[in-house]
Amino acid sequence: MQASMVNAGRGRSETATPDSPATSAARRLRVAVGGIMHESNTFNPGPTPLEAFRVQRGDELPRWWRDTPHELGGFIAGAERFGYELFPTLMAQATPGGMVTREAFERLTQEL
Repeated sequence: MQASMVNAGRGRSETATPDSPATSAARRLRVAVGGIMHESNTFNPGPTPLEAFRVQRGDELPRWWRDTPHELGGFIAGAERFGYELFPTLMAQATPGGMVTREAFERLTQEL
């Protein structure tokens, strides 16, 4: 597996492998990971408030999501494989329901 990187400020891309200079400690990439997951159904009249979300923050996020069959598990695995430094923000998820309240949306996106 290879990852493409854009050389900041130069617009050139280069291929990074686990042993390439692009992943050396001097050039270690810091990657933010996180997300908000909710299936909003407009036919459901009940809103989804902030309290409906289960949230993992910081170091809790990779412990919870590592080795899961989810995009976030893949991001974590890729970062670890290529030596990228993870910067976990938050991962919030709620069961499908009505539209997310403005308060929940604003608070979660502000922290994300």
